[in-house]
Amino acid sequence: MSSSSGSCDRTDIIVVVVRHGERLDYVMRDAGDNWIPTTDRPWDPPLTSNGKEQARTLGKELHKILKDLKLPSSKIDAVYSSPFYRCRQTAAGIISGEVEASEIISKANKKIRVEIGLSESINQNWYRSWAISGTDGTWGYNKEHDITTYAVNDLHPASKEPIQLSPILNWKSIEKDETRTMIDDAYVSESKIETPYILYPEPKFENYKTQRNRMLQTLEQLTSDTNDDNHSNNVKVIVMVSHGGPVTHLYESLTGNHWNAHGISKYCCYSVYQNKKKNNHGDNRQKWTPLVVNQTLWEENTENGATTNDTTPPAAVSNDKNKEENCDKHNLSNNNNANFAWA
Repeated sequence: MSSSSGSCDRTDIIVVVVRHGERLDYVMRDAGDNWIPTTDRPWDPPLTSNGKEQARTLGKELHKILKDLKLPSSKIDAVYSSPFYRCRQTAAGIISGEVEASEIISKANKKIRVEIGLSESINQNWYRSWAISGTDGTWGYNKEHDITTYAVNDLHPASKEPIQLSPILNWKSIEKDETRTMIDDAYVSESKIETPYILYPEPKFENYKTQRNRMLQTLEQLTSDTNDDNHSNNVKVIVMVSHGGPVTHLYESLTGNHWNAHGISKYCCYSVYQNKKKNNHGDNRQKWTPLVVNQTLWEENTENGATTNDTTPPAAVSNDKNKEENCDKHNLSNNNNANFAWA
């Protein structure tokens, strides 16, 4: 692994890539309800209680997972998250779980770094899942209907602004944010989304190639400078929490394999990649080795929320008890085919 030969040392970089946990809107939808018309942020569903527990479980076990891989360090130096709420909640759960399992780590010493480049795929299917009248959160909702023919009043106001000017990526605008005290406010995202994606009046969507490159570039930015964290022994370990599609596409970029070799991203699935990078002379390009690919800690629940993109209809959802608890908690009526007036 790492050597101690002075300036010619290699730096071992370990990246744990995680998809967020189980999301509330899918559980409600599959219970015959609809979360979308209950919120002013329909693109940003929270986790269920089950999803939060998935994240905490991963956090508690992550040290052991890395140690069992015989890596030079199992200490997590930094946790990065997509700005979307479900990812920040997952990151918070991972940190809480890590703290719970450790005798020396405190929450005060570990904060979430919000990284814009880890965001969801900003494509047409994503806009269809939350921005058009009648949607229930399904990825690519009502594909048979040309998205350019919707009346302006049938489109959510946030979809009619360039994404940088809309509230979509402005995670600080959430009124009730249980992760707020765990965010590193001093941190400035290394990555950006500069293209003005928008649904109306002239649709402009992120394509597969651009999104895949965005994830790779974000990873490279977060691992290019090994002097910014309190890592030791020439080892840096980071966690990146993102979404189903981006997580899977990153695997393609790092390995050169088709996404089928990764498989469908499950809720709170994790992959571990290792890179040995020279610090000075020679080939300094990042070459990644996948050590663990698309694993979960709840095999009995692996079908729940399985999806190649973050908002594809899941094959199944969590058990009926969880669905009932979440629907009762929000006291919502059956409104699966709701129409909205957003203008």
